[in-house]
Amino acid sequence: MDSRQLTSTFMAMRQRLLAIARQLLGNDDDAVDALQDAFVGLWTRADSLSDERHARGATVISVRNASIDLLRRRVVRRGDETGVIPEPADDTADCYGESHAERLFGEVSRLMDAHLS
Repeated sequence: MDSRQLTSTFMAMRQRLLAIARQLLGNDDDAVDALQDAFVGLWTRADSLSDERHARGATVISVRNASIDLLRRRVVRRGDETGVIPEPADDTADCYGESHAERLFGEVSRLMDAHLS
């Protein structure tokens, strides 16, 4: 598929894609960012998309994946800003026998469960 056809397909679906991203991310600014990220990703592989149907499917999947990536980055940023993930002096076990790596893994798993579906 050439870039003109891909752009046309993407723009025809823009409102639907924006609604999908907005539902996942919860705000318009992040939704627009996800659409831009998805379009850049599609643009680089436009030659591998065979027809409009394939392009439509790839577009929806790309927007969903870009939205999930933004959610993951948001969780990591929040963890750093709030100090949820402590910086260890070393990787020795705490009084419960849990190493920093185990605590970190537990915290990341908890954040993912709380913020991602």
